[in-house]
Amino acid sequence: MIYRLEVKKIDEILQKRFKKIDYNEEKKEYSGKISYDDFSKIVKNTNWLTTKENNLILRQYFIKFGNDDGVEYSRFAEDLHKARYELAKSRIMDTSIDKIGESLFEACKIVDDKCTGTISVQQLRVILLASNLIMLTPLQINFLCGYSNPDGADGLTVEYEPFCKNAKKLIEDNFTVDVLRRKAQLIQLGQFKEKEILKYEIAELELFKVFRDYDENRNGFLELYEYRECLEQCLSLYLSK
Repeated sequence: MIYRLEVKKIDEILQKRFKKIDYNEEKKEYSGKISYDDFSKIVKNTNWLTTKENNLILRQYFIKFGNDDGVEYSRFAEDLHKARYELAKSRIMDTSIDKIGESLFEACKIVDDKCTGTISVQQLRVILLASNLIMLTPLQINFLCGYSNPDGADGLTVEYEPFCKNAKKLIEDNFTVDVLRRKAQLIQLGQFKEKEILKYEIAELELFKVFRDYDENRNGFLELYEYRECLEQCLSLYLSK
């Protein structure tokens, strides 16, 4: 349940890419299948799946469909949800939680070739995605990057030592299996009632207008590279933390 909305949005994006390849211009129809190679290229070239998710899904699809008959892509959302459940069920992150901070710090030092004590937030994201000790979705990793308090002249520079020291607590408080289970239970039991949630009026900011220009299908969801392009276009705006 925790992953449902994110998986739905990812599926909306990838289904369009699957169908673009699948479409038969002559017959004006879809077969519901694409080659395993095409499927593999699509899932590997999105920012919204981790390497661990890619490997698990591709292995399952290769076993299920092989390399010749074509991949049926209509149930991708269901299969992605199952893959995330399998990764969470492994509890690798829970059992490795004490090692995460030190592991991230060593990885950051390698990237910090000038020994400044800082790296870019994008470099931090790549390190988090590549870590064998972390089992988070790309969206969760984006949230975790937000806790790194990016600063500097460009607003995208991270002092990584304090972040790495606090990484264990951040993950324990927000993303371990037990925490996610409690959140799912609260949602399922209806503990979050509409009348108890404060509603805020969001001003028609220039930044939101730019986001909508890039949001071609108007679903309120941007790929990471599109989001970066939006921010680059808005450098003249004052962006508060």
